[in-house]
Amino acid sequence: EGCHLTLGDDRTSRTHATIQRIGHQYFITDMGSTNGTFLNDDPNCLAPNMRWPLAHGDHIRLGTTIALVFTIPETILHRP
Repeated sequence: EGCHLTLGDDRTSRTHATIQRIGHQYFITDMGSTNGTFLNDDPNCLAPNMRWPLAHGDHIRLGTTIALVFTIPETILHRP
């Protein structure tokens, strides 16, 4: 399974970041982007090519302008 999202912003890289689900956990990886990937209020960008865990409600910023809120569907969020 896969999904690709294209963002019309010059400050995001062609392949900026990936989000993966491994088991019941989600991870984000910056793919060596030019302007960085940021998580929540941390002013430092994520280190490239390293997986970082995501939680429901995390704020993701791609480059300097694209902001997203990561949400996990209710059916997955409340699994034991």
